[in-house]
Amino acid sequence: MVALILAALLCLAYAVWAFTARRGVFADFADGNAVSADDAKSSDTLDTIFLIVAGVVALVALGLWIARVAKKQTKGGAPDIIGLAIAGLGLVTVLVGLYLASAITDADGQSAQGDKGITATIVIGAGFALIAIACAVGASTAKGRGGAGTEDRRRGPGGGYQTW
Repeated sequence: MVALILAALLCLAYAVWAFTARRGVFADFADGNAVSADDAKSSDTLDTIFLIVAGVVALVALGLWIARVAKKQTKGGAPDIIGLAIAGLGLVTVLVGLYLASAITDADGQSAQGDKGITATIVIGAGFALIAIACAVGASTAKGRGGAGTEDRRRGPGGGYQTW
């Protein structure tokens, strides 16, 4: 559950970064405004680090969630199915965005490159927002560490009352 909460927070933070500061660099570039090489390189470096950290934590958290679902250590049902479907959609969206980002340099001219960068950044950010939602759903479906039936074993046969 902790991994899912951490992944949700990191993915949400990445989405906010992508929708604001990262997109802003490409918007300035598309509008023909001056973007220094240092600003562009700094944005690229921060984006790469942020993307890798959020992505790896999210993949690990989703893997742990899937393992818990397989072991029936979640509440199960529609929330797990919907959450995992949202996660899958988010992962596909991020991959599409990364593909779009790989084609930025193929565009002719500064404005076209900036526009492609904006599109790719928004798509990647949307994918991370979907993954954040999915991780939050996963955290809400997690059971305690003991798994199914632990609570009943602790209380004993009296359902919480002493049977003398």
